[in-house]
Amino acid sequence: LGSLSSFATDAYILIVNARHPAKSVRDLAPPAPPAIIGGDDPGSTNLTFARIARDALKLNIEVKDGYAGAPGMFFAMMQGDLDGQVIGLNSIRANQAALWNAKEVRVLLQFGRKTRHPLLSDVPLASELTRDPAALSVIAFTEAPLYMALPFLAPAGIPADRAAALQRGFMAMVKDRDFLADAEKAKLDITPIDGNAVRDVIAKMATTPKDVIARYNEITSS
Repeated sequence: LGSLSSFATDAYILIVNARHPAKSVRDLAPPAPPAIIGGDDPGSTNLTFARIARDALKLNIEVKDGYAGAPGMFFAMMQGDLDGQVIGLNSIRANQAALWNAKEVRVLLQFGRKTRHPLLSDVPLASELTRDPAALSVIAFTEAPLYMALPFLAPAGIPADRAAALQRGFMAMVKDRDFLADAEKAKLDITPIDGNAVRDVIAKMATTPKDVIARYNEITSS
């Protein structure tokens, strides 16, 4: 039907505590001391991108998984058990506003963007940090789902006319004033795309070479 978010106004960011010695992502290049970055359980988006930063970009990152969401990782950061995590920019600004506004964290890297986010013009994209075609392909494959971050689907086999009606209804919903007010209360990033755009993202992912998918699976399972 479509997706509520295309990441048009968001970014997925690698952050560290402001007290961490790394002032930029280049300070995580070996032989710099490692940054301990937290993650949820295997398969979680934050853990996946932490591992991509470590292995595809060759950053000196030690990944520590098993945390129950961003709040638990922020607590671990405050306690000194973690140096940072990977999180959505809009999420941290909405849910950790005091920490963000006090500049108690530093953004080192951003994913899910074709260009740098306007609020992070001095922070490089992951794709800027390597010229290795294999690494760039893995990064692009990993980032692709972010461009349809909150998709809505109908059951398989639905009649074409009903599917079209649902698609029209979805796109009308995302422009509705009351819906947008509720979304703002829920702190949702609403930058919708239609069903065709969602299919385009999926179709592009389906053309990914098998060696890129194998490398992605190797990284995200390690």
